[in-house]
Amino acid sequence: MLLKPFSHSDQREANDFPIDRQIYSAWHLLTFRSLSTSGNQDKNHKKWMERFQELQEYKAIHGNCRVPTLFGCLGTWVKTQRGLHTTGNLMKDKQEMLESIGFEWRLRKFVELKTQHNEDMWNSQYDALVKYKEMHGDTLVPRYYPGNKELGIWVNNQRRNMKNGTFRARPDRKAKLEDLGFVWDPQEHFWDAQYNALVKYKEEHGDTLVPKDYPENKELGLWVTTQRASLKNGTLRARPDRKAKLEELGFIWDPHEHFWEAQYDALVKCKEKHGDTRVPRDDPENKELGFWVNEQRRQKKNGTLQARRKAKLHDLGFVWDFDDINEEAWLESFEQLKWCYANPGVVFDSALRAWTILQCRLHAKGSLAPHRKALLDEIGFEW
Repeated sequence: MLLKPFSHSDQREANDFPIDRQIYSAWHLLTFRSLSTSGNQDKNHKKWMERFQELQEYKAIHGNCRVPTLFGCLGTWVKTQRGLHTTGNLMKDKQEMLESIGFEWRLRKFVELKTQHNEDMWNSQYDALVKYKEMHGDTLVPRYYPGNKELGIWVNNQRRNMKNGTFRARPDRKAKLEDLGFVWDPQEHFWDAQYNALVKYKEEHGDTLVPKDYPENKELGLWVTTQRASLKNGTLRARPDRKAKLEELGFIWDPHEHFWEAQYDALVKCKEKHGDTRVPRDDPENKELGFWVNEQRRQKKNGTLQARRKAKLHDLGFVWDFDDINEEAWLESFEQLKWCYANPGVVFDSALRAWTILQCRLHAKGSLAPHRKALLDEIGFEW
């Protein structure tokens, strides 16, 4: 039986009778509730259809109706539809509409398919890595490897999985990669490889002074320079094990200081052998030492010689002034001549004879220093 609300005339009649007024009120309330329920149903249906349209748009973009729960209102709505379906409270027409666009009520099958897909994909990339190693001899695939960009990204992901601990759930994959010689930390691997190359260099050359542009292994030269820079800027402090390993090998942290000390030691030996530090610039025995000695004088003259080095050379009796060197050499020849004059009959050697001729020529030109002429006159030198 359909309920029909009272008209205004009915209301006036009811006002005349108290009992009829009560019936009117009850009838009016029932009618209002019926109309309200109908309005809410229309509103809910409209909202449902709006979400359904959003789901259709989602499928057009993603190819499925598997909306994540955290996808906002649509994700929550999709979860609600599955819950209503499970409890049998979803209206049949809505169920049919959802199924018409490929809605999946149970995701377990999808998860199984996705898991199998991931497994197949992992094995496919692993096989590609095996081929890479056969071609290149290692598993160090560049992240953006042009031959297979997916492989480079996959290799990087394996290292990340190892680092964040997700490999604990798949020890079989970890073991499979390690059997292939997979490098988990490429930077550590590179450091160790260069260190081993440095060991071989020392065996061949006797030191660790690899030139920066070492032609046989340019990478090694740059690596050695990088280690020195790391010590200087303090980044090597985080790896004391590396510093200790290099020092055990006799690594030279400052090649310039090492060279200076080596030349100083050579100068000490030269003095022990010859009695002085007057090394000719073009010394046939050690040209490098001759150049080095001259460089120390130049640096002292322009004020760039370190105070520590200057003091060390001074203590050795280093001759700083060329005039002093010439004077010492002249006095040495003069003493030889004086001895010959004191010992008649001694034959002058060719060097002393050449020296005496030179003094005569200088005297004739007027360029012989007066104090030198006076010394020669004292021993009766014949001009």
